[in-house]
Amino acid sequence: MSVSSKIDLASFVVHTGLDNQCREFLGHVIHLEQTTEVHFGVEELLEKVGETLHPHIIFVGMGPQQNKTMLNEIAQLLRMQVPEAAIFFVTTNRADFHRHDYIKNGFTEAFVLPLETAVLKTAVDKIISDATGSEKKKFRSVFLVDIGGEEPLDYDVYLKLALNGKQIKIVPKNESIEPEMIAKMKKHNHNSLAIPLEQSDAFFKASAKRLANLGKNTTLTETEKKEKMGSAVRGLFANLYEVESMEATVEKGAQALENCREIIKNYVKIADPESGTWFDKLQSAMGIADDSYNHSANVSSFASMFSMALGKGNPEEVALAGLLHDLGLADVKPEVMAMDPSQWSPADKREFEKHVDYTLNMIRFRKMIIPEKVMKAIAQHHEKMSGTGYPKGIPGDRICIEAQIIALADRFEELMFPKKGMRPMNPIEALETILMKDSQNPSEATFDAKLIRELLDVLKK
Repeated sequence: MSVSSKIDLASFVVHTGLDNQCREFLGHVIHLEQTTEVHFGVEELLEKVGETLHPHIIFVGMGPQQNKTMLNEIAQLLRMQVPEAAIFFVTTNRADFHRHDYIKNGFTEAFVLPLETAVLKTAVDKIISDATGSEKKKFRSVFLVDIGGEEPLDYDVYLKLALNGKQIKIVPKNESIEPEMIAKMKKHNHNSLAIPLEQSDAFFKASAKRLANLGKNTTLTETEKKEKMGSAVRGLFANLYEVESMEATVEKGAQALENCREIIKNYVKIADPESGTWFDKLQSAMGIADDSYNHSANVSSFASMFSMALGKGNPEEVALAGLLHDLGLADVKPEVMAMDPSQWSPADKREFEKHVDYTLNMIRFRKMIIPEKVMKAIAQHHEKMSGTGYPKGIPGDRICIEAQIIALADRFEELMFPKKGMRPMNPIEALETILMKDSQNPSEATFDAKLIRELLDVLKK
């Protein structure tokens, strides 16, 4: 039984002004047909919300008139009527999206669908779970590297099973995690574990104490870095998406580029060449790929590590290309993004492939003065060694090394964070799988086999 099935959604959730596409995408977030719809209008909402309805969540779309003034009035009205409610603006129109303005005018958050469906679902699930007081245990994902140490733990540790998503307790509170168990977790690629949400304070206090004892020059655990990174990347992308309706200047472009570099400096894991094996470094960079923002950050981390391990390309430039490589997905038609690629028509496939040009156009419009190699890496990261890639179908000898590294990191990340029901691979397994697939169909080969073998040699040392 889902958490949402334990509450009366008709009184808990209200929606207004949603178009058909928003309705469809919200169907992946909540049982929208069980919620209450209120006619889009100031008087109608004033009559219903706060008087007969006291919802915890309100979804607001643009409404049939697409009137931004009315939208702002509605947000301010709802905030006065139900100050404790989460008021979410949702839209499929990225071109006229102003996240910060929506929040300033009273919305709790604003989301572009389907790009941010996973982010929205996480927020909704948390509100429902908190409100139900359900006995079902809630969990926070944490990094294995933050749990080590010989002292007894002040919290329980759980492992999420890949095949069915169930959490099993592997270390009870007041017991220590044995070095043998840590080694076993690493061997089986379990670098992200979980703790009960109500034990978060105990986890962070213990982790901070451990960092101090180890003499680490930081106050943030890897878990905290991961959470802050997702938020930072989302904020960065929101600013880049908003600029098309604002005056783009060289100064604003320079600030956007500086924001990218700050995220790379503070959150993207560019490895210390003196610390451990490259296999261990790649595993320690693993976290959770639950949305497009974490995907971009993961690709950025893995690509910079590949660059450093191989001694090819500039790790910082490769990290920047990895961070921005899929920025243009926000401009792909929502109905195409919502479909599984196996269902695409030829026209859908062509629409999706435009995201490379959309990314480059967005960067140019934003007046971000980015190194030529970074732009080239983004432009070519879907090209293939066989010459069968896109957007230009250029052969392998014309694909820059930075683009090859980004493409490899992109595919590597998919295998390290597979869909539910599939087992995650360790770094060597992932690279060997990529190499094998290309060798079985050379006419469609994506990657340079020599490059992968070089990386495998480094990882096996």
